[in-house]
Amino acid sequence: MRTNVLLTTVGMVGVMALSYFYFHGQSRFAVHHQKMLSLISAAKETDAALDANLLKSRDFLLLNYDPIVRNEVEMRGICAALKGAELRATALSAEGLAKKADDYCLAVEASIQSVEQFKSKNSILRNSLFYVQGLASESRRERKLARLQPLLEATISYYLLPNDDDRAQITDLLAAPAGPDLEMTYRHVRTILAEKAEVNELVKTIMDSPAQRRL
Repeated sequence: MRTNVLLTTVGMVGVMALSYFYFHGQSRFAVHHQKMLSLISAAKETDAALDANLLKSRDFLLLNYDPIVRNEVEMRGICAALKGAELRATALSAEGLAKKADDYCLAVEASIQSVEQFKSKNSILRNSLFYVQGLASESRRERKLARLQPLLEATISYYLLPNDDDRAQITDLLAAPAGPDLEMTYRHVRTILAEKAEVNELVKTIMDSPAQRRL
């Protein structure tokens, strides 16, 4: 009789222990699963913010690259959280998302490399555009610079809205012999023609391949 009672008691304790560990594990999984969903949501928001900031920067609506740098830091932070050992041992492994998390981190680094290229080329582009804009403003006041107005205005127009007509006009005007006084102007105009297309292509590449798609 005592043996039966003892066995029953041990059995009940065992069931209670198993129930505790089961529900504790389920609760823990739910917490980490929710964290995973939050990270995915944060990744989408960060990608969207990065896209918006790239467009603003390209269009001179940002004074500096600080917002873009913050986006880069946020993306790497999300990557680090996804690679956290505890999270990978629960939500990620259980959902089979470990590889997707790794793919996301690789995509983040690829995106950041493209963003760094964008910042470098966009800075060069800005410098040349500021020069051309300043000279265009001066050419409206200085008669000796009036001959440059068609080139400068076509260049600014091309920057704002790249099109074949402006590009053809600029190319024709650049074909004219350049004396020492025009050499720097021609160099900045050529820079705008080259870098504008590359900056636009970089922005398109980054926006067409958001890292969060890997999740």
